[in-house]
This record gives sequence, C-alpha cells and structure tokens, in this order.
Amino acid sequence: MPAGGLDRVSETLHGLTAEQVALQRARYGPNVLPEARGPTAWSILLAQFKSPLVYIILIAAAISLLAGQRTDFIIIMAVVIIDVAVGFVQEYQAQRTYTALRRLLKPMTTVIRDGQRQEIEVRDVVPGDLVVLSPGERVPADGHVVESARLTVEEAILTGETEAVAKSTAPENNQLYMGTTVLGGRGLMRVDRTGTSTELGRIAVSVAETPEEETPLRLRLRRFSRGLTGLVIAVTVVILAAGLAEGRPFLETVRVSIVLAIAAIPESLLIAVTIILVVGMRAILNRNGLVRKLSAVETLGSVTVICTDKTGTLTEGRLRVTRADLSDRERAFETMVLANNREGSLEVALWEYATSQLGRAAETMVARAQRLAEEPFSSETKVMAVTARLDGETNDYLKGAPEVVLAMCRLTDAERAAALAEADAWAGDGLKPLGLAWRPTAPFEQRSGYLWAGLVGMEDPIREGVPEAIALTRNAAVKVKVITGDYRRTAERVAALIGLGVDGRRIVEGSEIQALDDAGLQARVEDVVIFARIRPADKLRIVEALQAHGEVVAMIGDGVNDAPALQRA
Repeated sequence: MPAGGLDRVSETLHGLTAEQVALQRARYGPNVLPEARGPTAWSILLAQFKSPLVYIILIAAAISLLAGQRTDFIIIMAVVIIDVAVGFVQEYQAQRTYTALRRLLKPMTTVIRDGQRQEIEVRDVVPGDLVVLSPGERVPADGHVVESARLTVEEAILTGETEAVAKSTAPENNQLYMGTTVLGGRGLMRVDRTGTSTELGRIAVSVAETPEEETPLRLRLRRFSRGLTGLVIAVTVVILAAGLAEGRPFLETVRVSIVLAIAAIPESLLIAVTIILVVGMRAILNRNGLVRKLSAVETLGSVTVICTDKTGTLTEGRLRVTRADLSDRERAFETMVLANNREGSLEVALWEYATSQLGRAAETMVARAQRLAEEPFSSETKVMAVTARLDGETNDYLKGAPEVVLAMCRLTDAERAAALAEADAWAGDGLKPLGLAWRPTAPFEQRSGYLWAGLVGMEDPIREGVPEAIALTRNAAVKVKVITGDYRRTAERVAALIGLGVDGRRIVEGSEIQALDDAGLQARVEDVVIFARIRPADKLRIVEALQAHGEVVAMIGDGVNDAPALQRA
C-alpha cells in the first residue's frame, strides 16, 4: 500500500462515538496497569520502628524509666529518635522523588473517534477504539491490525528479542501488544483488551501478587536480637542470684542487675546501622540509582548469585556487522542499501556497515534509485525482496536466511554446500548470518534465478565495562548466571567474551528445565552457568530454585518478561 493509502482508509473509519466511549470506560475502567499504593508519611515513619533491635532498646528505655535512671532513659530515647528521623527523612525523600518521576510520565496516543483524529492519554483508551500507529510510538493496548502499511513492531519488552516483527491484517500475524514499539510503517489497530486484561497487565498482576519477603539484614538483626535478649536475661538472673546469695538487699540487687542489663544493650548499634545504610543509599544515588528502602542497600551487599539477561543487558541490544564474505561486492552493497527500510536492528546494522564502506555513496545510491515493489520479510518466507531501478537498470534484490536465499540462487551443488557450511560455521561462532543475492527483474512469484552476492555475519556487541564487572563479581565470590531466550551457541559465545568460561555440562536449555520438577531443578541449578532458550516462567523457577539453596539472588533484566523473576529476587 502506498504511504498515503492509510490516511485515505482511516478517513472511512468512524471509530467510537462519545457515548460508546463513556459506556466502555464505565465497563472496563481506565487503561492502566495495577500499581501498589505508595506508602504514606505515617507508614514510612512507623516502618522505622519495625526492627527487633528497636524493640529491645525501647524495652531498655522503659526499664530505665521505671528504675529511676532518667539520664539513661533520655540518652536511649535520643538515640531512637535520631535513628528514626534519619531513616524517615531518607525514605520519604526517595518516595517523593519516585512519585514525582511517575507523574511526569503521561503517555499520549492518537485515536479516531466520531470520525476525527484525537490525541488522548493512554489511560483513556477503551476497547473498540481505533488507534493510529506511527514509528517510534508505543502500542497503548492489546488489539489487532485493521490496516497496515509496512508496519513493523519490536516486541522485546515481552520476548526479550529485538528483531522487527512484520504485522499485517492476516490472522497469523495481526496481534499487537501493549508496551511494544512501532519501528516502521504505519497502521490502524482496533483495541481488544486494556489494562489488566492485556498480556502486560497479566504479568503486572502476577508481580503485584508476589509477597514481599524479609531482607537478610532484618533476618540477621532478628537472630542477633534473640541471642542478645537471651544473654541479657541470663546474665541478669545470674547477677541477681549471686547478689542474693551474698546477702545483699533485694531492691539494691535488682537495681544493679537492671543497670548492668541496660549497659549490655548496644544502643549505638542502631544508629550506626542506619547511618551506614544512608551512606550506601547516597553512594547509589550518585550513580543514578534510586533506593526507596534503606534495607535494600544491605540486601544488595548480601547478594551471592546474580542472574542476568543477555540481550540489552550484557550486550548492547543492537546488531553490528563484524564479518563479510562478498563474492560480488557491488551487487552485495546494492542489496544492503536498496533492500533496506532501516527498520529494526538488523537493517540498521546493514546500513551502518554499508555507509562505513561506501561513505556518502550509500545516500546518493538511495537518491538515484526508485523502488518499484517490495515483498516484506516474514517468519514464513524468511526473506525480504525488492525491485528497484538504479541508473536506468531494474533489478530484484534479496536478503534473508542463507539457506533460503541459497535455494533461490543459480549455483552448483558444491558451491551451495560450501556457502551453507560457511554460514553454519559463522553461526557456531555466535554470529547471525545473512545471505545476499540479486537478479535482473522477474516476477516475485518466481523463486529462482538469483545470483549469489555474498554472506554477512552480525553480532550483538558486548556492553562496555561488562567483562570488568563480571571479573569484579567473581573476585567477590558472587556467582553469575546467564538466563536468555537466545540460542545455546550464541549464549555460549557471549559468556566466553565476558569471561564466563563454561563447558557443556554447565549449560541447560529450556526444554530440559521444563522436563524437570522443582526438586530436579534444585539439584542442578547451582552448577549451571548458562540457561538458554528460556521462557519467562522458567526464569521465575530458576530464581526460586536458587533461593531454596539459601542463595540471595539479584536478577538483572530490561524486559517485562523478566518482571516475575525480578520481583521474586
């Protein structure tokens, strides 16, 4: 469909009326994800007292007051008040900052209502709305495509993979999901589900239902407090018994026992712990991290295992051409430039490589060329083909999976086998191979007659500083495990590049995990370094299995598919 075709089609679609919108909103509510209500100032203040150490010190203050030790009582209460005030101020400021940042975010979208385009807040979208989709925008709800002009979407927020996904009105690839990003083309979407009914909403609900567990610091303080309480009581009883045995007056012996018991309680420990956590909180803030609870600082320091996603976390999340074997250099670069919409990381990588080799000639080639037809890439065909006229010559250009492209080329069996072997070898090195071909123009339906132009290999580069970070964690005796939805060989190569050398026994694929029960997974999880071809539900099971071994787990991920495991960790 030509670029302007979508505008003409949208004019024929009326959308919902104001009355229908009101009915739908009353029935389904706002298009928002579940969010726990933020703590109030009073709840933050009361939370500062929820520590076993505070309980013991308050009991000591009460005993001091009853025993007439007013100076001790004042000193102890001053320590408690200072500790509570410092903790309250830090957590309250962090919560206010977090709330202010959320209020700044008011995402907008364009809908067609009463036959007119309107820009509204995403929260006001209702089922049945017609949404206009343009490059760079987030899909505001779940729905299906009703019109498409070369519409491509990145679904990494749900799947973790950054490849562009072509969308059309065909039932097999017309579904759109809330939170995904439009990369290219334009489209119209009919909203089917909003809020918690969306795929994103279901994940958010499962995250909200995960109970919050006590931090390692709180558990250790509870154990310390119990031991301290038992010790103080035992010592007090011994002193009281010894005094009475020596014939000392009862009241004097009780007073001495109480004074010694109060002296044994480390009041300064309370404020020392709080100040140390505040210093850590400030240090993280200086690195652009916002900590909402002081205890989270200590929890981070107690981590024994880090589970990390691969794409976009260990790697940059964008492809780059790192290897090329071009049998026809001129036609190969014509294919990279002309069969390219610069949508998605793969096409951007091809364009960047072409411009690095050709310079401004790539831009001038596009300006001189006229695209006459296009067959978009799809998961079924695994290729993209275009017909373009360049300097009076009309050719077809083809790029895609090497095995598919090679099957459409005029080659001998030996030449085809050699090219396939090279592509397999590159894949074994962790690269993503892509075949390039061309031919004098012919009908798209004719899936033959192409001339092989060459092979390029792409990889997702390692993020700067990741190998050094991995070395630091290993020196600190913190174990690192890679959990990814990508292929085993790709994950293995990334692990080698960042310094996580592994053998075959320490790699497990999703199909193996799915075949294990919880006990079986717990038996293996400690020794595994790489988990490949993993689903979101598998990530959650892995984290739970590690926690069953007593590990304090940190989960690193940038996609909503990581959310359940992130929350559990």
